[in-house]
Amino acid sequence: MSKTARIVTIVLCAAAALSVVALAFSGVFFGLREAVPSQTSAAPAGDTAPSSPTEDSEAETDVFSAESTTALQTETEVRAETEEASDNTETETQPQNYDHYEPGDPSFGTKTNSAERASGAAGSSMIVIDFVGDVMLANDQNEPEVLFNTLAGKVDPSYFMGAVAGYLSEDDFTVANLENTFTDRVLEKCYKGYDPAYWYCSATKNAEILNVSSIEAVSIANNHTGDYGQAGYDDTIATLNRYGIEYGDESRILYLEKDGFTVAVICTGMWSDWDAEKIPPRIAEASLRSDFQIVFYHGGTEYLHAPEEWKVRTCKKLIDLGADCVVGSHPHVIQPIGRYRGVDIVYSLGNFFGGDFKTCETETFIYRLTINVNGTSIVSSTSEIIPCLVYDDRIYAENNFKTIPVYDDRAARIVSFVDWGNDSPS
Repeated sequence: MSKTARIVTIVLCAAAALSVVALAFSGVFFGLREAVPSQTSAAPAGDTAPSSPTEDSEAETDVFSAESTTALQTETEVRAETEEASDNTETETQPQNYDHYEPGDPSFGTKTNSAERASGAAGSSMIVIDFVGDVMLANDQNEPEVLFNTLAGKVDPSYFMGAVAGYLSEDDFTVANLENTFTDRVLEKCYKGYDPAYWYCSATKNAEILNVSSIEAVSIANNHTGDYGQAGYDDTIATLNRYGIEYGDESRILYLEKDGFTVAVICTGMWSDWDAEKIPPRIAEASLRSDFQIVFYHGGTEYLHAPEEWKVRTCKKLIDLGADCVVGSHPHVIQPIGRYRGVDIVYSLGNFFGGDFKTCETETFIYRLTINVNGTSIVSSTSEIIPCLVYDDRIYAENNFKTIPVYDDRAARIVSFVDWGNDSPS
């Protein structure tokens, strides 16, 4: 073979090799692109949670981002390899298997007592935050002349929650779920498309009830602050600003600061595990601006005394992705407090003030979180509950719209229920 022929042969071989490499790279690249699931989110429609997605959409979506899911899968794989090489059991600091669920299993919210939750080291400073449940300073507009709206025009604002204001004034911040609009305009109700449906509207002056009750901040990320559309929502925000009440919603993280230590309260609706994919990016955002991150969600099935499987699973995932505490509302009844990786999960705070209820299940509690810190470093976080009644049903046949603390055997039963000691708080 001549020298020229040999050169031509070498060039052709090199070109063929490069083509094979390019095809292989292309296959890997597009294979990876196809492996990444698409991301969708959903919001609640009105008073009820939306239905679950179809099987096809479940296959295409993930509760959390691909990056977060990959991180959890990698950690699980590494732990599996480690367990093969040793007899060490899984420690509390490692994520659990979310897919296994048995109500009698300790993984269904660890059953701990109040004393255990209240133990912890002291720091050079502490931040005390009280969380309370649904505060509805309105009655349904289908009944305009009854319940709260009429009474609010006749009594001092301190009447309604004055009995618990002494407790709430002890903390640095009280955060409530505000489940009504504030407006003095006559606005059109938004269409909800189902029956029965409810709309809650309160005069702007009634926001003073929050101030005199020592409620400094509220979540408006729920299914009723949109009852009167964007105009009602805008009036609610304007009213809160005018009365100096901080708020958080789906687009605004609530930041609470004391002595240079910042707590983020991520207010959000959470109606199913597939709806929760919007929360991890907000935890990541909050972690850049705060020292402690709390997810305050609104969702779940009404009037259940035990958290649903999806809610248990999702709350644990939120903790694995950085939440330092998870607190819930919406069921209108209280649920027990779980504990995962040393972090509290308050599945439902229940009602705290019910302007729309002639009667309701009255057991509720203040969830008090104390964060012990040195500068911006967390030493420990501790918690306790303060048992309360939405109204004193031992005396009144119907709601007298006066939230009170409770100290007798009713208080003991509330504490026992929250600590998974009995099936019902009443």
